[in-house]
Amino acid sequence: MAKGESKRVPEHPHWYEDLPERDAPLDRAPKMVHGDVNAMDATYLEVSRTSTLMRGIGVLFGVLGIFFFPLMLGFLAYAMWTVGREMIVPMLAWPFMAALAISIVFLLLKADLSIPRDRPVRLNRTQRKVYVYEHAYGMNPFKKWPTTVKVFDWDTLQAELHRQAGFNGKAYIQRFSLWLVSCKPGTNEVVDRFELKGNHPTTAELYNMWAYCRTYMEHGPEGLPTYPPRRQEVTFRRSFFEYMRFLDPTEEGRETRRRMSPLAWAFNVPLTLLMFWLFIPWGIGHYIAMRFAPEVKWPPEIDAESRRGPSHPAEAASAA
Repeated sequence: MAKGESKRVPEHPHWYEDLPERDAPLDRAPKMVHGDVNAMDATYLEVSRTSTLMRGIGVLFGVLGIFFFPLMLGFLAYAMWTVGREMIVPMLAWPFMAALAISIVFLLLKADLSIPRDRPVRLNRTQRKVYVYEHAYGMNPFKKWPTTVKVFDWDTLQAELHRQAGFNGKAYIQRFSLWLVSCKPGTNEVVDRFELKGNHPTTAELYNMWAYCRTYMEHGPEGLPTYPPRRQEVTFRRSFFEYMRFLDPTEEGRETRRRMSPLAWAFNVPLTLLMFWLFIPWGIGHYIAMRFAPEVKWPPEIDAESRRGPSHPAEAASAA
């Protein structure tokens, strides 16, 4: 249930909670989710959004659709020759159903294979700007989905949590996401929003993530927890264990097990036992999706600008 009403107008339909202002005192320890940091130094922090999209499910169902589509056409051809006249009119709707099925299969495959491997966000504290690598996608698979870079002034951004929930037939599931909101200066009138971290089962790590970002932007990396850069290589082993990382027999899996709390063990073990049959083909689909997905390519001028530190001593002093 949402907590009251948002201060921002218009309110997002999935709004759940407004988070503290950029310059508000910290009420929790600033932390990032392990694996969500691509790079950090005194100039910029790059946050990965790879974990926001659950890759592989589109490939999995898209391949199944391709397999079953010829069977459906064969059944249609057989039925057209054998049914009575009373079924002719209903049979005329089948080509439209086939066209819809093709569109859905194409949409699933395009979503997994065309969206870049990551859609990172760079927070440049010396420029006080945020650079968002976006790839637009929608329900029309035949429309071009362009890649763009949005640039926001840090001093216009605030944060809010969104929540989506529903019953899947067996359990009630909810997911939370952290969004940054750009407002007109001095107002709560929303100009734009973008997702910084999504598809998360709890809110605690999202609170900590916002605390980390605003601490970094106001005070720099000193005193903040440091994280190893996210591993970006695509291998079959890493994809196979993507949704059950704690079972990975390599050092990466051992690191995951060391970080897991008792609550995480209590959640992940039963879930894996129940979903093991799905996680295996899902992981294979993840490997195919990541192999075909385009790599991140910032426009050269934006890449240079988003990494640039202060250009003269006055800027360096203000950034310190």
